[in-house]
Amino acid sequence: MIASVGSPSRAEGLRELGAAEIVLGPANLTGRVYGVLDNVGGRQLAEAFYRLEDDGVIQAIGKASKEPTTIDFEESRSRSQRGRIENFNVTTPFGDDLARLVGLLSRGELDAQVGWRGPWEQALSAAEALLSRRVQGKAVLTLP
Repeated sequence: MIASVGSPSRAEGLRELGAAEIVLGPANLTGRVYGVLDNVGGRQLAEAFYRLEDDGVIQAIGKASKEPTTIDFEESRSRSQRGRIENFNVTTPFGDDLARLVGLLSRGELDAQVGWRGPWEQALSAAEALLSRRVQGKAVLTLP
């Protein structure tokens, strides 16, 4: 597995989670890849697309960059590339899946990797920290 990060500090702990290689953005991949999970979108999604193997696939699961994605399909054809991008859409209820995750958390079998914790009244600060990528991991708000 290859992990692509936006900054060196974002690479911390990824080898322990199974990353064999860590690159600073898909533009720095040395070869082609078959599958990509992309939650950034924009320029990064386009760079990942250009590095797909034939018949490779990207699952586009987010748009954290808030940038439009522009892909030069003429360039991909000139590389004889035949990859595809699929949007990830959730159309079913989450109840059972969330209950399973909460169970794993409560038994200590899942590490939620909390990077920020604070009271509900600081929800705006938590959101700003997450959106500006100052928090690594999840933000947890505590209720009174």
